[in-house]
Formats: sequence, structure tokens, C-alpha cells
Amino acid sequence: MDTISIKQLLDKNFPESHVTVDDPHGNGYLFEVTVHSTLFTGKTRVQQHQMVYNVLKTHIDDGVLHAITVKTKACE
Repeated sequence: MDTISIKQLLDKNFPESHVTVDDPHGNGYLFEVTVHSTLFTGKTRVQQHQMVYNVLKTHIDDGVLHAITVKTKACE
């Protein structure tokens, strides 16, 4: 996967949210994902991260997506 594919997938699942995806090392191995969403309101940080990981789970389990760092924030 690449940053564009990951962003499109997250944009689809977190509509009207601010999503950024970076590949800081440029190697397509470790991605940094940030999602700011109203969908996170009232959820713990763990629940927010689980929501993001659930969207990417298939790609992680298949080995297509190797490593990600997730940052989330509830927006009002």
C-alpha cells in the first residue's frame, strides 16, 4: 500500500474528517496516520485507535501494510 491508498480508505470510512498519511522514511514500510474526527467524540483514545485499525485490519493481516503509527483526536 501507499499513502494515497491508505488515505482514500480512511477518507471513505471517516467522512468529513481530517486524515493525513505520511511515509516519513519513504520506504513504504512504516506509515504515520493521523485522523481528526467527530466520530471519535465520547470515545477513549484506545477506542479511537481501534476504529482506525479496524479499517486497516485486512491489509495488516494480509501483510500488505507492515507498520503504522496512529494518532487520533476527537473534533467537535
